[in-house]
Amino acid sequence: ARTPPVWPSCRKTARRSGGPSDSVVATRRDACVGRGALATSAALDRGSGGEVSTMASEMASALGLLLGRPSSGVVDFLSAGGAWERAPVLCRATPERRELAQATPTAERYAELLEELGGLHGTDVQASRFDAAAGERETLAVDEATAEAPVKRKRMLHLLRKDGATLQVHQPQRFVDSLWALAAGMEAELGSLCGANAYLTPAGSQGLAPHYDDVEVFVLHAHGRKRWRVYAPLAAEGRELPRECSGDLPREVLGKPELDVTLEPGDMLYLPRGTPHEAMAQGEGDETTSVHVTLSAYQKWTVGDLCTAVCSAAGEQPAGSE
Repeated sequence: ARTPPVWPSCRKTARRSGGPSDSVVATRRDACVGRGALATSAALDRGSGGEVSTMASEMASALGLLLGRPSSGVVDFLSAGGAWERAPVLCRATPERRELAQATPTAERYAELLEELGGLHGTDVQASRFDAAAGERETLAVDEATAEAPVKRKRMLHLLRKDGATLQVHQPQRFVDSLWALAAGMEAELGSLCGANAYLTPAGSQGLAPHYDDVEVFVLHAHGRKRWRVYAPLAAEGRELPRECSGDLPREVLGKPELDVTLEPGDMLYLPRGTPHEAMAQGEGDETTSVHVTLSAYQKWTVGDLCTAVCSAAGEQPAGSE
């Protein structure tokens, strides 16, 4: 029987970056290996109370669900001539992804869960805000008296509704079972650790400056609407497939976006690492807060990284050992 994630056992492994971590997913991925991932897990999402139904057999994989393709389409995506590590892919909502989006917690539910589970600001959730006119990103302090403060639902909602901040929830698959099953399925298919972050952004706001990541990113949009602008890689600087994420990038170095699209619930956007992008929640006033989840893989997961690790381990062997 599948053991559901337990919050206290995995808080220490959460990371602040958008990349993979030594999360509870990594220690439990065997539960989905060889079982068709979501098709057989029938994951129950305690965060929303909804249940993700099984997929059709020809789409019985995590990547198949995200891409909306049968197994042959997933193979094409990952093949030498496919979009993997090469080009962004936009997939409009399918019934299966809409169902998964509905099972993903709303901003209000995330606030309740983090308070109930004893989350910490800075470790489990971080607040930021980007001023597009000034070109500056600001990290908002939660409590000036302490480096980390316990998450309070009221404070999270104030940051969203009054301060216009984006809240980045680190590794939500630790306590949202549908995301746990999705990440575990991706790990089984890609052979790589998979991390996740949820982004909660009030209508009309933007949390992060234009930037690119050092991971392969799958964006699953769950609630509200968000406009994404995707730019061409900065090839002139040799960062098409970077090993490190960028800092904040000024728009003047990016040119015109290659893709300008608004995501709605159930939509998915794939971005290869090194692809500059930015996103702003759409709407006004009390319109539904935008919520999307980024699932990421292949952070420092190349042959070069393997060789570095092997050589490093060999250098640490005591003299005369085999």
